[in-house]
Amino acid sequence: MSDPIEHMGNEMQPRELSESLFHDRQARGMDPVHVAVEEFFQPSCAPENARILRRMGPLKDRRLLELGCGSGAASAYFASRGATVFALDISPGMVDLASRLAATKGLKIHHMVGSAGRIPLAKASVDLVYGHGLLHHVDIDAAAAEVARVLRPRGRAFFVDPILYNPAIMVYRGLSRPLHSPEEHPLRIKDLHVLRRHFRSVQHREYWLLSLAVFLKFYFLDRHDPAKVPYWKLIIHEANRNRRWLGALQRLDRALLALFPPLRPLCWNVLLELSEPLRH
Repeated sequence: MSDPIEHMGNEMQPRELSESLFHDRQARGMDPVHVAVEEFFQPSCAPENARILRRMGPLKDRRLLELGCGSGAASAYFASRGATVFALDISPGMVDLASRLAATKGLKIHHMVGSAGRIPLAKASVDLVYGHGLLHHVDIDAAAAEVARVLRPRGRAFFVDPILYNPAIMVYRGLSRPLHSPEEHPLRIKDLHVLRRHFRSVQHREYWLLSLAVFLKFYFLDRHDPAKVPYWKLIIHEANRNRRWLGALQRLDRALLALFPPLRPLCWNVLLELSEPLRH
């Protein structure tokens, strides 16, 4: 199997430098021992990831690129299931953290510092691309073009990102402003049109409507300060405590969104599945 990694240079645009520095600060003091891996794919706390796993199918011997790998939880999970994993992040601090996580689990992962707008991989070199919370940090047009370039003709890409339109989430984002990078913004409907410039098929499914009640629990009952504790991390780390009632709310969400599709933009997250890449 040939090595698809290519040198793409290390110059950064101002937005990329801002993101890199912000996430370097986030990585400081983080310990790979405390990074949740298996929990990140439990249906009750990560229904988007559970669906992605079903859509990906068997991972053994498939080449998978994670964009915006962060602490490396997803890359470690995919590698533990037999995938050949390439993990990219703009932050050297996060890449170092992800590398240390892989080492603690005895996993071989190809970690790279770089931009989603200039992926250091050869054309048509991977079967799958995955990104969780990536697109709302980057130039979507540039990233989508690069994803289309590195994907094989029958490859697919999966992204999970927040949506702009839920009023409660916008209040939460205001309260948790210190935990968000200055450059990021939730996805808008027009961003789907950008993706269609590079993929013939763009499918989407929304998650977290009634199940956003977990945010109210964290704020009013548990008294977690949203400016200090990322609520999405609490969902993962408290998976066992909230599994039963959160799972029930997610089942209600699926039924409600199936009956009333116009409610979908009011969800917290959207899962995007991109296929049939267009070559430019």
